Amino acid sequence: MAMPDRPCPVDDLLTAARSLTRDLSSILEPDLGLTVDQWRTLRRLDPLSGVTMTDLGEGLGAPAATTTRLVDSLVDRGLVHRRATDGDRRRVLVLQTQEGAQLARRADSIVSEHSAALLSRARGQHQHAEHVPTAPR
Repeated sequence: MAMPDRPCPVDDLLTAARSLTRDLSSILEPDLGLTVDQWRTLRRLDPLSGVTMTDLGEGLGAPAATTTRLVDSLVDRGLVHRRATDGDRRRVLVLQTQEGAQLARRADSIVSEHSAALLSRARGQHQHAEHVPTAPR
């Protein structure tokens, strides 16, 4: 089946996002051992106030099971810890450890250093997708 010969900005944006994620992974994983989702999780946390699992999942745009797996992986590495809230022990806060806060700062710095190149490549992917001729269905 041939692809449609009409622009679809949403599809182009999703293609660019995947390209950006792949490129970012190639920087974060070898240097810090972090996946993109682990980095996104760490940067949403605070060592003092923490974030509830529900709010964290909403901020990540991830289902509860995915959020739990991400937090579990970070707990296993000693980068975050969980704490029940004072008023409701069923509500759990996720907080960065000191090591998690340091790694989050390092990751943010690396991402900042590479952001121009990452975004340029993602834009190039997006523009390339807009100009690829396709046959009608």
